[in-house]
Amino acid sequence: MNGPDAGEWAAVERMSLVELRDKLVECLLDTKGEYFEQSRAALGLDASEAAVRASARSIVQLAFQTAGGSYDAPTLPVLVKVVNTLAERSLNWGVEPETIFGCHCDMMQELGRIELMMSADVKRAMDGH
Repeated sequence: MNGPDAGEWAAVERMSLVELRDKLVECLLDTKGEYFEQSRAALGLDASEAAVRASARSIVQLAFQTAGGSYDAPTLPVLVKVVNTLAERSLNWGVEPETIFGCHCDMMQELGRIELMMSADVKRAMDGH
């Protein structure tokens, strides 16, 4: 089997689920932040960076609710659903498929690393190590 061994996995930077949730907000801002800013300004709403960030965070929070999870306490299965949901919605929002694919791949790779590390931790605990 090709791939990293346990030592290499341990060397990989571990990103918490909350950090990944926040990275998802950043991906949304990177892809749609300018649109959010323009939309808010056109509606006469606050178009500051903080307001645009709050809009992106609200979209992610809504995706967590739709997935049946908690934004404040994300779990691996719910975060996977949220990533997929937002990727699908972004296609309808006019984001370039290549951009969505890049963000989606990055997020799924990080989620996969966390899942593998969690599985290894559970296995070690069951083996009494």
